[in-house]
Amino acid sequence: MTISRRGARPLRSSGMGSVYLRKVASLGLASAIALTATACSPDSADSQTTGSLTTVSYAYLGAGAGLVPEVIMANNPSICEPYGVKPKMQVISQATAPGALAAGQIQALRLGGGSFLIASSKEPASTTIVGGMGPLPLSLFVAKDVKSIADLKDKTVGAPAKGSTSDVAIRELLSQNGLTVGTDVAITYAGSSSALFGQAASGAIQGFLYSPPVPEVAGANGVYQLMSTRGNATLDNLNRTVIAVQRKFLNDNPDAVKGLLACVNAAAKQIIADPAKAAEVLAKAASIKLETANGQIEAQIAAGSYNMSAFTADNATSVIRALEKFEVAKFDSYDPSTVVNTALLPAS
Repeated sequence: MTISRRGARPLRSSGMGSVYLRKVASLGLASAIALTATACSPDSADSQTTGSLTTVSYAYLGAGAGLVPEVIMANNPSICEPYGVKPKMQVISQATAPGALAAGQIQALRLGGGSFLIASSKEPASTTIVGGMGPLPLSLFVAKDVKSIADLKDKTVGAPAKGSTSDVAIRELLSQNGLTVGTDVAITYAGSSSALFGQAASGAIQGFLYSPPVPEVAGANGVYQLMSTRGNATLDNLNRTVIAVQRKFLNDNPDAVKGLLACVNAAAKQIIADPAKAAEVLAKAASIKLETANGQIEAQIAAGSYNMSAFTADNATSVIRALEKFEVAKFDSYDPSTVVNTALLPAS
């Protein structure tokens, strides 16, 4: 998944304490006692209602081409008002995201399917997949002296994190071409997709998957696109992201979850309807050239990256098989059908 932490909103306090004090000052004693009881309730952090809108804390990995719907929502939360929700958008790291969702620190999250399933297998009762997006239009970018996938033998490739979308996908791509990560090819984890550019530019890695076109910092050092993964059915399924929610929040607020999905879908449709405007949003948020942003948006639209659809138990099973095949994770008796809900997606 293409991401950049630049221009992203950090996690921060909502300022609810001062709001609470103002409310208490304006209420009578009985009402103040009632407000205090609500504020101190263990469930009060799970959802807040402002007028007829339900606040939903929704996290994403940062400003990137695949996550422009979330960037649009962060820039203009009112886009979600017709769907009854007020998104509280938060940028979060891939390493901490699944745990934060399971703990209820956030209520919804967009993340790669593999990363979610690895975390979910440890606490399957805590979270639920409610939708899928994609596939992402990942391409293999390589150093200037690499002329074929075979040339990656005895070299190093990169991925954002273990179990991430591009980690599983690059392992599968190499496997399809007779190479095994850990035996024929080394792999290193950069922490984020954007960090891969510097590693490629410095020569620390000789290959990585990314949505084209590659940013200037890597291209200026001879890094180029060797091939696209589009049309590879196995990789297309692995290159999807999921929208997941905390199970308790879903049980308590099913209409809010439906509204959130409808809002993400509406933001995605805005991108398809006006890609030039979406590119401006991406260029500003990710601090990249407008030309690069235009190319990335076009690639995402062509691949269907902004199309929302069900992420089924069968989809999850294929990702799990890949993760186990490459010994990234073990799932034992984990049943993905228990963490998938396909009934909440918008009609179109």
